[in-house]
Amino acid sequence: MYLNYSISIKAATNSMCILNFIFLLLANRLLTSWFMLAMHYLNKLCYTVAASFTAFYILSFTLVNS
Repeated sequence: MYLNYSISIKAATNSMCILNFIFLLLANRLLTSWFMLAMHYLNKLCYTVAASFTAFYILSFTLVNS
């Protein structure tokens, strides 16, 4: 149960990052620079969240199995 929940959170976060990156590429020539800057920092935040979920998952998995 807990394992499935962690994996689904990680998968959802990673897919959000991928969609955000694709949108960033598609919107590159259409949007103003302040919006691009906001999307850039949103992408950084997204990957930070994904990395922290991954670290939490590895740590909790190690603690449960020890």
